Amino acid sequence: MARQAASLSAASWSSRALAIVARSAEALRRYDEAAQAYRSLLATPDPSSDEILFRLGTLHAERRGDHRCALAAFDELLRESPRSPRSADALAAIAQSQL
Repeated sequence: MARQAASLSAASWSSRALAIVARSAEALRRYDEAAQAYRSLLATPDPSSDEILFRLGTLHAERRGDHRCALAAFDELLRESPRSPRSADALAAIAQSQL
């Protein structure tokens, strides 16, 4: 699944298809593939980048145990979309990671 996503450019996939690939890989516990699909989705002109960044940060923190990448995703969300409904969630996740 991830090989297909990687072999095709992000521009050739619709945002919806990439989101399905990301969520499917996550449901199948293929977390590296899900992270790759979320990153590819960020390269598309998608208005929901705040949601994608939040999902990516959560995936890194909770499923992959990669807190450095999780913080980077949450920080990017806060920089790019400070008024997003997900901003409070990102701040809470950052605070939780500091405990």
